[in-house]
Amino acid sequence: MTNGWNRDDEGHLRREMRHRMGRRLTGWDYRRTGHYVITIVLAERSSQALGKLMVRKIPDGVWLPVMQAKEMGLQPEDIEARVEFSELGRAVFEHFQRMGEFTPGVKPVYCAVMPDHLHLLLKVEKTLARPLGNAIGGFKTGCEKIHARTGGAGRLFAEGFVDHVILREGQLAAEFNYLLDNPRRLAIKRLFPELFKVVRRVGIPLRLAPQAQDGRGKAALATSSEIGQNPSSEIGQNPSSVIGQNPSSVIGQNPVADGAIVRSAPAAQAVGWFSALGNHFLLQRSLVQVQVSRRDFGYRRSDGRIVRDANGIPEIAFATPEYAARHDMLLAAASQGAVLLSPCVSDGERQIAREALDAGLPLITLQNKGLAPVQKPSGRYFEACSAGRLLMLAPIAWPFQPGEKPMTRGDATALNRISQWLAGDGAAEVNYHGLEPSNVDQLALDAICIRLCG
Repeated sequence: MTNGWNRDDEGHLRREMRHRMGRRLTGWDYRRTGHYVITIVLAERSSQALGKLMVRKIPDGVWLPVMQAKEMGLQPEDIEARVEFSELGRAVFEHFQRMGEFTPGVKPVYCAVMPDHLHLLLKVEKTLARPLGNAIGGFKTGCEKIHARTGGAGRLFAEGFVDHVILREGQLAAEFNYLLDNPRRLAIKRLFPELFKVVRRVGIPLRLAPQAQDGRGKAALATSSEIGQNPSSEIGQNPSSVIGQNPSSVIGQNPVADGAIVRSAPAAQAVGWFSALGNHFLLQRSLVQVQVSRRDFGYRRSDGRIVRDANGIPEIAFATPEYAARHDMLLAAASQGAVLLSPCVSDGERQIAREALDAGLPLITLQNKGLAPVQKPSGRYFEACSAGRLLMLAPIAWPFQPGEKPMTRGDATALNRISQWLAGDGAAEVNYHGLEPSNVDQLALDAICIRLCG
């Protein structure tokens, strides 16, 4: 197509995404001392001009180009990878090592050379006369000259760069480990792309768990007779694209609601729409909703920020016996084959999700903003994705936005209600604190593009 429009995998017209480098931390003085991670990408990323991604062949230890490794039958946990520099990549790396010579006050710490981009870890050791961006511009200019000397045509790098300021204790070690692990993560993504592909419109059948007038999950409000005709027609989708038949099933007593089991309405002919990343087949297993009150668990905070230890792990301020009992029930259910479904609204919900991932248990998460066109899960999320143990969902009506999005009460309400609908018989009892049931449901319906009739 032309004029910036292309057809996606489903044949729909979409405007071309142009990724612009230039994200900055608002209000930060970029002359300040500290550590910075800078990302610079090639103008032509498809050229892979800086090197080749290589994977180690088991058991003889021979390094092969990543696409040849597809024939080796490796699993994600078997992957060892590195980038074999091209002549240009080697010259750019050596230029980075000399950066401190022509930029006083800036110490080059580490450079992760990838086939189509660079990650630079820098330390500003004294207050700079001019913002760090000037030093990055000088580095890029030097690389452009190297590119021209080695016979390259056109520009080497795209305009601008992305920066990440290291603000917290323990964050530096985590960032450094992330850079060291970059080749392995890229190899896994190329060898197992289905685990990392963002699907923009996924239809998921809902079990409309009923809700009481006190907002705690009793009398049905939305049933199949109230949900339009076919909700898939809302956005022009073919209902055959809907995942699975029934995404949840009865798993015995509800391990979440402490005896107050949420009754389910008959499975409604309703489909909620999401963007998704990860293993969609988790939806076909028994789902159990994670729901923890803010009164039962909290992280330690200072100046509004979560306090973390040297390894970047949040410090716990308090945990009640009620939280401990719910925590044990949920992890026990997951260890017996259920999939935890967490809206990740409260600290306790995020803590249980963290522990589930660390324990190698399956998890579905909801988030209060859309997925990026090229989403890059990191850390434990990456490992869980590569092992098929994670599915990330975002309500389709909520667009992606860079950086953190504050969790509003409306967001939290919608995510909790959507979680109830997805989990069905595994839904938790949720107290919506005085909100009218119709208002609670409408927030959720709007987020996943379903309309109530009449």
